[in-house]
Amino acid sequence: MRIGFVGLALSHPYTFAHVLAGRGSPPAFVWDNDPDRARDFAASFGTVLCDSPEAMAEHAPDGVMVCGVAANHVRDSLPFLLRGIPTFIDRPLAVNGADLASLVEMAEQSGAPLLSSSILRFGEAFRGLLAAAKAGDAGTVLGATATICHDIGAYLQPGNTWQDDPALGGGSLVTMGLHGLELVAASLGTDWHCVSAVTSRRRYSQSLSEDMAVLTLQYGDGRIATVHVVCGGGAQGYSLTLFGSDRTFRAEAPSGGETLADYGYTGTVDRFLEMIRTRRSPVPLRETRTILEALLHARLQTWPTTGR
Repeated sequence: MRIGFVGLALSHPYTFAHVLAGRGSPPAFVWDNDPDRARDFAASFGTVLCDSPEAMAEHAPDGVMVCGVAANHVRDSLPFLLRGIPTFIDRPLAVNGADLASLVEMAEQSGAPLLSSSILRFGEAFRGLLAAAKAGDAGTVLGATATICHDIGAYLQPGNTWQDDPALGGGSLVTMGLHGLELVAASLGTDWHCVSAVTSRRRYSQSLSEDMAVLTLQYGDGRIATVHVVCGGGAQGYSLTLFGSDRTFRAEAPSGGETLADYGYTGTVDRFLEMIRTRRSPVPLRETRTILEALLHARLQTWPTTGR
């Protein structure tokens, strides 16, 4: 398949590109607003260098992976969504409600399959737990807790600060919280009716977002879920615990398995390629919208505090 890469602002596109190459579909086209970065990528993968997203769209790729600055997702995705080209947009899909509505509307009107998800949803480390949740193996489900540990120190360095800025990248609550909320949604669904969050800056006082946050969701049937976002510590890892009347299940990544499969890189690429073939997203767009709306709502309902 002829896959285009639009934006190289994260490490993700490079990993996705290597996985695609292993699947026999190395990147066919690339564009980035940094010409040197785009040229280096093109040289590494033997990829056609494009002058703009619009120029790439003229090549009619089979699908595109948009991995640029989140605030630019509407601009970068527009030429492809309007042509009905299957599109993956790295998380978060949008950083505000207006952009979210625009992307959903464009995809629905054009019929373009659109996937935007945490890679963890497709991680091998969580497959068994999610299957158990679907099968009802926990008994009466009481709730779930997702814990996301990812130090944001690197996001505070020159050139990377957009990821810490809520207006450009979403900030920790949205970008890291989405990892946890995706896992919660995959195991419990999205029929929550009450969402709230508390946030803090304990270590990185210069952060424009937060280095600690807790998101709480209550479901109509009484289930309660929490997402802990820990971005001020050196530990890195992701876990999900499902609490039930009969059993409690817990899964985490890294789990000791194959790294790219464990974290969901290979699963995400495989679902993306399947989406191109079937023209059906593995995650319904309505669910994607509900998840991001919850995070954006929580962002507006709280504010970071600084403490020592």
